[in-house]
Amino acid sequence: MPADGAITRAHVKAYPCVNTGQSAVAAALELRRMLDGPAEDLTAVEIIMADYRVVARHQGDKGRARPASREAADHSFPFVVAVTLIDGAFGIAQFDNERWRDPKVVALMEKIVMRRDAKLNTRAPGAFPCVIHARTNDEEFVAEIDYPPGFSRNTLDEAAVLAKFHAVTAPVLQSSARARIVDAVMDLHHARSTRELDAAISTEGIPS
Repeated sequence: MPADGAITRAHVKAYPCVNTGQSAVAAALELRRMLDGPAEDLTAVEIIMADYRVVARHQGDKGRARPASREAADHSFPFVVAVTLIDGAFGIAQFDNERWRDPKVVALMEKIVMRRDAKLNTRAPGAFPCVIHARTNDEEFVAEIDYPPGFSRNTLDEAAVLAKFHAVTAPVLQSSARARIVDAVMDLHHARSTRELDAAISTEGIPS
């Protein structure tokens, strides 16, 4: 396999949101760990992103700034940051019950402002770096993410891939079935055929 081949340059979205929001979620998770109290205590939140055309378009989209649907929510920087700061997590569950309409989430979204900084363009080429500043009445917090989990600067991030696989498949596959699939994939480069992988991904006949 060539060192500069497509596989070695592949990335995986660690979080179920738009690609440009991956670092924003990672920064929000980091910032949440800094807080002593609930996210509702924050008085202001600033999301600073690289000055790319696609980021400017996403930030300027009013439908994403105040999402009214699941599709808009997973493309909304204010939503993904707000719900992550409140829950301390970001996955499929964060969209349950139309969380973009949750008064607590909406209230925090109202405190968020967004801007871009061209200095971030060269800090993480090919990625979408993000800096989040947040304040309470007494403290200030800063979280910075250049390369989010799953961004492959050298090779694919195994932990990020496995975490996403388990998060997505856990509602429909038992842990034993997921383990068989993981084992088959991890050993595929030694296998002479895809027979074991084919058997692992076939759910028919898996005992309950």
